[in-house]
Amino acid sequence: MAASDDTVSGPAIDPAAVQELLDEMVRPALQADGGDIFFIKVEGPDIYVKLVGSCSTCPSSIMTMKMGVEALFREEFPGMGQLIQVES
Repeated sequence: MAASDDTVSGPAIDPAAVQELLDEMVRPALQADGGDIFFIKVEGPDIYVKLVGSCSTCPSSIMTMKMGVEALFREEFPGMGQLIQVES
């Protein structure tokens, strides 16, 4: 019997849940520093976001994405693939 997709990569990621997590946990901190993050899409196990404002040019944006946003998403969505930052 073939394994279902859910057992291989985890359940599908709900875009509404991604948006809610960004709105409640991530955006307020970024907005306080003059930046913001926008949810673009979920494609398979990957989540696409875009940093804007001061966050888009900040030298710490890589740390923000890896240690902050990606860590939070991996905790909430264990089957997540990559967090992909979309450029302009």
